Amino acid sequence: MSDISLIYKQIESKHPKLVFLSGKTSTGKTTMSNKLRTKYNCAIIELDEIIYRLDCPEGKNRFIEAYQKRDDKVITNSFVQATRQEIRSALENHDFVIIEGAIVNVETLNEIISDWRRSFLFIYLDIKNIDIYAQRLTNRFEMSSPDDGNGLPGLFWEKFSPEILKTYYENRELTSFVRTAIRAYAVDSAKASKARLDRFSSHFDNILKIKV
Repeated sequence: MSDISLIYKQIESKHPKLVFLSGKTSTGKTTMSNKLRTKYNCAIIELDEIIYRLDCPEGKNRFIEAYQKRDDKVITNSFVQATRQEIRSALENHDFVIIEGAIVNVETLNEIISDWRRSFLFIYLDIKNIDIYAQRLTNRFEMSSPDDGNGLPGLFWEKFSPEILKTYYENRELTSFVRTAIRAYAVDSAKASKARLDRFSSHFDNILKIKV
């Protein structure tokens, strides 16, 4: 049975009201969400879009505050309540809702899904092959620009010196330095993905793990 067929089977047997689709950058969350929407006409809530609308004090990273930390109660509460309200609204017109994003904090996720915990499916897209994952990141990097990081996170860009990036954007050549930096991030990201999955697995039963 293919991975997508396994997901279809879980949805059709469990009839969840809420599906949480998670995974690291470039593991295919958006692609998978769109496949499910095409088949089931479900709603998709992209958590990044909610976070973009949050008021965030200068000097703070809104994504780190919402996805990882809980030390700014205003940001955390705003994120949780805005997400819950979007879920409620979407369920008025759809059989189920997919929330797609990179939440790391277990407590924050628990607050978001609390009303739907008994009708909840957790799908985690985990990294199977470093070479394939590095190529996905490379493809995404090639579509970036100095003014648009194309959704690649800060930790990705920290692998590059300003000089390497400047040279790349001037001639768009994937030098050995660029490829080495991307692969280094891919390795780190795969390790972080495993740690994240282990953390979630200790709090949520029956996570559907899909290797991508």
